[in-house]
Amino acid sequence: MIDVLTSLRFFAILLIYFHHLSYPGGLGPPAVTFFFVLSGFIIAYSSGGRFLSLDLNEFKGFYIKRLSKVYPLHILTFFLSLPIVYVTKFETNFLSALLNIFLLQSYFPIGIQVFSFNALAWFLSDIVFFYFLTPFLLSGLQKIRIRENRSLLLVLLLFVFACEASFAYIVNSKMVPYSRGWWFFYISPWLRIFDYSAGLIAGLIFSSVKPGSHNTSLQTVASKILFGSLEAAALVVFAGSIYYSRFLTNGSFLMSAYYVPFSIILVFVYSFQKGAISWLLSRSLFIYLGKLSFTFFMLHQIVILYTAIFFGSPIFSFVPDIKHLMPQFLLLVNIFIICDIIFRYIEMPIGGKIVSKLRLEGKNTE
Repeated sequence: MIDVLTSLRFFAILLIYFHHLSYPGGLGPPAVTFFFVLSGFIIAYSSGGRFLSLDLNEFKGFYIKRLSKVYPLHILTFFLSLPIVYVTKFETNFLSALLNIFLLQSYFPIGIQVFSFNALAWFLSDIVFFYFLTPFLLSGLQKIRIRENRSLLLVLLLFVFACEASFAYIVNSKMVPYSRGWWFFYISPWLRIFDYSAGLIAGLIFSSVKPGSHNTSLQTVASKILFGSLEAAALVVFAGSIYYSRFLTNGSFLMSAYYVPFSIILVFVYSFQKGAISWLLSRSLFIYLGKLSFTFFMLHQIVILYTAIFFGSPIFSFVPDIKHLMPQFLLLVNIFIICDIIFRYIEMPIGGKIVSKLRLEGKNTE
């Protein structure tokens, strides 16, 4: 695992946190795209020599590891969301509950029901679908002899982005919340697979040029200055893409492909871990906060809603005064404390037990 990428997850999750506090600037879509790209990148980079062929045992091990990480927390947050559904009188139904439990809600244009119960679970629905496809994608690339060909991978990456962007521009659907167009371009795994695949391909490209394959000249002061400049530039470009998004008129493109290249640039540059910003992000505090990012992602909106229900504090919207900013900061700290407890004493132990038990059962049946 690349430590800096773990730390970047912490900062990306802050964008989503402030988005759900109704901050202006459209902070949600860039963070969502970033996480899709990052997920694919990390999976590809960490796959190493795996999935070179259709090995069912290898596939099974991958699925067990991934599902054991996401499913226990998903079920916990589902039950934590039930009182909120009751108090807010959110109109839902048994079918929506089943789709949510089995992480199928993002597959269909079901309107506002995609946000029923824990609203953030739609993202998990997409990610689990991508996890299922990953071994087939990687083994397929190996079979057609593209997986280790840097030039062909780059061509494929450009093709994937061009397909998503072209489709978005051709359709140019109005992004009316909960409409079919909004669902397809922002929610559905059928289109978001392009974001994940772009990250997957970028991860394979990086694996072929990772720092270990370079000569020692990269350790010079000049190279550190160069990478430091690249890291700063990548941050500016990503931030600039968020600022410039307000001038885009094509909602389909904005909600889908627009942030993909900027996310790839950010992830790719920081993966080298050679600059001053990377050195800062490699500190243990940022790495641990990054490890809590998934727990934070799944829990933060639930905590925000509970806070609003019980305390009615001024936590929503950006207002530059202490009356608003202090509750938001204290809420952020409290959410991380809750996430730390759940991560240490629920998520990790339960996930570890599930993996151990399933692997033991698998060995016993062999």
